[in-house]
Amino acid sequence: MYAAAKRAIKSVVPPAAWKRFYGRHYQSIRPLTVDYCPVRLPWMGRSRDPMARVHRLSTEFAYQGRRPIPTTLVRWLALGTWPFRLVSSMLEESRNHARAVHERLGITRFQQIRQMTSLALTDNCTPVSYYRFRLYEPGNARRASAYVHADELDTLHDALTWRLPSLEPLDDKHLFYEEGLRHRLPVAGLLAVFEGGDSLDGYTPPSTLPACDLVLKPARELCGRGVERWRYMEQTRRWEREGQRHDASALLAHCRNVSREKKHVLQERLLNHEAIAMFAPNALATIRVVSYRRPCGEAGILMSCLRMPTQGQSVDNFAAGGIAAPIDASGILGPALAKDPTRGTFDRHPDSGAQISGASVPCYAETLDLALRAHAAFAWVPMVGWDIVITPAGPMLLEANPGWCVELAQIVPNVPLGETSYPHLFLEHLEAQDTTFGRRAGPSSRTRHLDLAARLP
Repeated sequence: MYAAAKRAIKSVVPPAAWKRFYGRHYQSIRPLTVDYCPVRLPWMGRSRDPMARVHRLSTEFAYQGRRPIPTTLVRWLALGTWPFRLVSSMLEESRNHARAVHERLGITRFQQIRQMTSLALTDNCTPVSYYRFRLYEPGNARRASAYVHADELDTLHDALTWRLPSLEPLDDKHLFYEEGLRHRLPVAGLLAVFEGGDSLDGYTPPSTLPACDLVLKPARELCGRGVERWRYMEQTRRWEREGQRHDASALLAHCRNVSREKKHVLQERLLNHEAIAMFAPNALATIRVVSYRRPCGEAGILMSCLRMPTQGQSVDNFAAGGIAAPIDASGILGPALAKDPTRGTFDRHPDSGAQISGASVPCYAETLDLALRAHAAFAWVPMVGWDIVITPAGPMLLEANPGWCVELAQIVPNVPLGETSYPHLFLEHLEAQDTTFGRRAGPSSRTRHLDLAARLP
């Protein structure tokens, strides 16, 4: 419903005006954009367990630091329109997934809509979450309140990192590379960095690029957006992509051109270890490791999985159609899953046919150790999602994600965050910041976050 309204408005509002309005007021209108109820109703999450408290905090944090009158208006408008957004979302999601669920489990579309309605009213669960987290599976519905929605995690992440040191070294691939070198971590190298239509000092590329496949990607984008893989053709000594063919000078000119709007980095294409290469015949497979550090300094691993590209994609991201398999404590893979529940599970890779379930991940202990060593270099960040490549030479850091994918972290292991240490970690960090920074009176919305957290049961 929100997406349809957004498209209608954008069709009549000039793009520049829309961009200014959205950039300036998105946080204020955000409660109108989510499918879950943006006001925690009295009967929702009444228990005192840590996950219920986190759910309540996520709802209230969305309104902190806003002007009282507009905030009240938005809050009541969001509550009034929520039933219509809920119905619209239920119809859309059931149209996309109900048939597949009925064919596999025998649950009719009406039964699915009835269950979605019940979960939305009792546990504030969205129709999107109902299907993506497979809550229609026998026994799964009772776990609905333990799952964290993507929009919720965004709010919780912002609240937890508001007054911490900058996350930019992790959010920016260029700065992450430099910080990785400074801390002597094995990090994927950069050939060049382009910004504002030119290459940055210290990264001026050679006139002759290395004769291998290259990867060009935005420095600050997520989910594989904007990634370009340029395949090197030995016969012509040129790089090709989607019908385009460039020599070295033309490719560098292209890099400078795309950097006029966004900073980009240019890298040599990495290769997977031979034990993993069969899961990524056309691109790179990476291990996502979510690590944490407690306020006392204790560190650990929240989850890990192997992400694999499919259907000729040049990236392995879950949002781009990739699949991912959980990794157990001994480094053994389980069956892979996709974000789209209608695709089912994969014991074998859908493109290469390689056996996934039961396969062993090489250098798994070293991979987890690398994630923990990297987190120690950025010790102020509560939780980080690391993308690690297992190369023929061993594990190597590719990227860091302080705002890691909550859907990947819960769908692949089939374990909601509420059944992990996540809620305890979140509340511990919030309490530690209360102790460190104090609750000073004044305009700081972060201070209001801490005051609110102290008041809620």
